[in-house]
Amino acid sequence: MAADSLRQVITADSVGVQIGPMLSGSARWRITQTYRHCFYCLSDTGDVICIGDAHIDRGPFTITCTVSDVTAVAALAGSQYVQSCDGTMLFGDQAILDTARATPWPADFNTCAGPGAALDTMLATLVDTAATTAPQQSFGALIPAIFASQPRAEKTSALTVALHRRLLQVVDAIRYENAFDDPERLTSLLAPLIGLGYGLTPSGDDFCAGWILSLVAIGKTRQATTLATGLFDEAGNRTTAISLAFFRALAESRLSEGQARLLHCCAAGQTTDLADALHGVYHHGGTSGWDMLAGFAFGIGLPLGEHRFPGLAGSAGG
Repeated sequence: MAADSLRQVITADSVGVQIGPMLSGSARWRITQTYRHCFYCLSDTGDVICIGDAHIDRGPFTITCTVSDVTAVAALAGSQYVQSCDGTMLFGDQAILDTARATPWPADFNTCAGPGAALDTMLATLVDTAATTAPQQSFGALIPAIFASQPRAEKTSALTVALHRRLLQVVDAIRYENAFDDPERLTSLLAPLIGLGYGLTPSGDDFCAGWILSLVAIGKTRQATTLATGLFDEAGNRTTAISLAFFRALAESRLSEGQARLLHCCAAGQTTDLADALHGVYHHGGTSGWDMLAGFAFGIGLPLGEHRFPGLAGSAGG
């Protein structure tokens, strides 16, 4: 009791729906990655929690705090150990993070799915935005090349060229087998991308996540869930713990705030909000957001065929 009275109490503002079971008992956590506005905790059993301030998206396994707690949240990341018990997290002797009064973040496939009324506009906006914004090392750089036949950047690293070529080989295989409406086969064809690339969440993983979202955008939530579950099962030990947590969230039909906003725009045909929705996705990480949007674009655009997008012809050759 004396130790608790000396700890600073921080009240969580929002909590993901996956957090409750993680904090229902007693567990020990370690801080694995620290960033300006958030950090990740990994439990001994492999669970992942992201804790951050109001600058980050709410999500399935995310706890956010109010802006006034930014300094405190940053200080928490320096704790030597983290212990969870009955809805609270103890950060050494420094602080207690209380989630009891936090607002749940519940977004899932069913709350965001729709007929995809704005998909043509979405794809056109993606092409224009990617042409000026997507990093050349990201899969997003392929969006204008494939869907608008724009020349690809000439000065790219050998690694980027190899990653892009591997992605397009997978894309060509999906087109060749016309596997768009077969989530089990689509799982097998996309699985080689798991763990491909570098970063907190490898580029191939983000691309797969984007493809899952594309199915939700066109109202195929059952196929999206089947694909997400299949890719989560395939991921196993082939990717990072944090990326696996994102796969698990999608397998449970759970969405982050940025993903939900993007899908709401598609479902409602809200073309005026597309730029903000896209920015809400692509500003994440070095390339992660654009890698995800590439999967989203390919998942929407590929079924429309080469007659719409001449850049698809011989796409793996470059």
